Amino acid sequence: MTERSYKTPGVYVEEIPSPVPEVQGVTTAMPAFIGFTEFAAFGAYGEAVRISSAQEFAFRFGGMPPAGATFQLAAQIGLFFANGGTACQVISAGSYWEGQAPETAPEATGDWRLAAPVADALLAALAVAGEVAEITMLVVPEACLLSTPDHARLIQAMLRQAGTLRNRMAILDLPGCIQAADLPALRQARADLGAALAPVAEFASYGAAYAPALKLQYPGGPGADLVTPPSGAVAGVWARSDLAKGVWVPPAGVQFEVVADPQSGGVADLAFRMGGDEQGDFNAPLDGVAVDILRFIPGYNLVVWGARTLDGNSDDWRYLAVRRACIYVEQSIDRAMQAFAFEPNNSSTWGRVKAMVENFLVTLWQAGALQGAKPSDAYFVLVGLGTTMTAQDVAEGRLRLEIGVAIARPAEFILLGIEQEMQTA
Repeated sequence: MTERSYKTPGVYVEEIPSPVPEVQGVTTAMPAFIGFTEFAAFGAYGEAVRISSAQEFAFRFGGMPPAGATFQLAAQIGLFFANGGTACQVISAGSYWEGQAPETAPEATGDWRLAAPVADALLAALAVAGEVAEITMLVVPEACLLSTPDHARLIQAMLRQAGTLRNRMAILDLPGCIQAADLPALRQARADLGAALAPVAEFASYGAAYAPALKLQYPGGPGADLVTPPSGAVAGVWARSDLAKGVWVPPAGVQFEVVADPQSGGVADLAFRMGGDEQGDFNAPLDGVAVDILRFIPGYNLVVWGARTLDGNSDDWRYLAVRRACIYVEQSIDRAMQAFAFEPNNSSTWGRVKAMVENFLVTLWQAGALQGAKPSDAYFVLVGLGTTMTAQDVAEGRLRLEIGVAIARPAEFILLGIEQEMQTA
């Protein structure tokens, strides 16, 4: 306690540290972008590098690929920051060029030849992302350039990592999405995605897929049009929504911008404009592998119009906001619980733990993250001997905590009832 000299009569206020630590919410909007780059400054291939702007990405990893190349990462970074992203981790899986790339772009002449995305290199970079705790989203936009079997391998690895670590989501693009410019092609891509998910169905709620692709124009730039996956723009929308509303609010029903490079004047449209009737087969398919559709809606322009995970048949985990909110709650409490490591496993500690978690959850309830007319309807926290622990647990140093939360679910379908009153004589 700080010593204080009292010389005059009066009222004195002293701040006494609370005996109960606070749960600090974890970051929710830190994507890992994985793909191929022009170069990697300081030889940082296969390393996670934190980037805070499109300009910083250009300095550290170079610019757009040469005309005719299909690499997507540079455009995706521009889309992320244009749509509200503030920071991301970038992991370069290799250079646009075959061979050992220098720290700056090689000359276009000589023995250098354009390379193509390689699944094994992307998988190796994905493994690096698994070692970075602050990552909350996985984005691999060049996955859609791979063959169907390689695409399946990669997205299975993304979902397996997300579901095993339980602290991140995979934002997926449909296989071959940049070539899917009509409804039959998109339906086939969704079917291919469903087949790829079968071996990792238990982790399906840790992923969300978006379509169709985006069409960018570059006046005076590296080509007339560039068709690129939607995942980078979607990651930016997630980040913007989290900051403005909270991770428990679906990042849907919101406009987005299609600008790939701040210096390009690049532009806005979808590779295919889908209507409401056509969207139904993607939003709630029989197999549950939902695809969230990007729509052009008059009066709103380009809008993210879907908020489901890939586990669309699950009553618990079909909604993206529910899964992400649970990740947020679980990871925030888990981190705060570290303060109690090596504390006495007794009623005093259990009381402090319970108070800490309840303080956090009531704040979420007040913010609208939890449903219920009163806190007791929104959550419960149980801890203690005979409740969550046995005498053997206490003797062996195990503190068990049981938490239940009622996450608010989105109003996905708005039903209007209109009755016409006939004028009487």
